[in-house]
Amino acid sequence: MTRKDAKAATRQRLIDGAIALARDEGLGALTTGRIAAAAGLAQSSFYVHFSDRAACLRALGDAIGNQVLERISEARHRFYSTLNPNDLYEANRSFFSNIMEALLADRELMEVFLKCRREVGSPAGMGMRQIELKARNQVLEDLRRFGLDRAFGQDMHAYLDACVGALFGIAEGVVDGRIESVSRAIDMLAKMTYPPFEAALQSYMDQRARTATA
Repeated sequence: MTRKDAKAATRQRLIDGAIALARDEGLGALTTGRIAAAAGLAQSSFYVHFSDRAACLRALGDAIGNQVLERISEARHRFYSTLNPNDLYEANRSFFSNIMEALLADRELMEVFLKCRREVGSPAGMGMRQIELKARNQVLEDLRRFGLDRAFGQDMHAYLDACVGALFGIAEGVVDGRIESVSRAIDMLAKMTYPPFEAALQSYMDQRARTATA
C-alpha cells in the first residue's frame, strides 16, 4: 500500500468510526476524541485528516448520503427491469415501493441520514442536501425518460418535490415508529400521486394526437 493509499484508508476509518458512533449514540456523540477512539486511533491522528469536527461531519454526510443514493439508483434499475407499461398504476406504485425498500434496507443508517438531513445548517446537513438534490435529479431523469417532463410542464417540479418529500416523510415515519405498515403507506402514496400522473400523461398523449392529425 502506498503512502497515499494508507492515508486514504485511515481517513476512511475515521469516517466509518463517526458513522458507527452516530448509529449507536447519535450525532451529539461526535466529538473529535470519540471519533478517533471509534476508529482505533489517537486524537492527534484526527487532525492529520480533518481540519476540525465540521470537516469530518461534512465527510460523514457525504458518505451516508452516497450510500443512500447508491441504494436509490439500484432501486431504479430494479424498477425498470420489472416495469409493466400496460399497468401504469402498478408501475407508479412499484416505483415508490422499490425506492422505499432501498431506503429502509438499513434503518439505522436511514435514521442517521434523516437526522443529518434535518440539520440544514450543519456541515453534515449541507452535504446531505446536495446528495438529496442528486437523488431528485435522478427521479427527474426518470420522468424525462417517459416524456413526463413535457406532460407536467410547469407543474413538474412541484410534483417531483411532493413525491421526494413524501418518500422521505414516510421513511421518517417508519423509522420513528409512527407508521407500522410500509405497504399501506406506499398504497396511500400511490393513490395520492397517480391521478396527477395519469392526467398529465393523458393530456400529453392527447396533445401528441392533435399534433399528428393537424
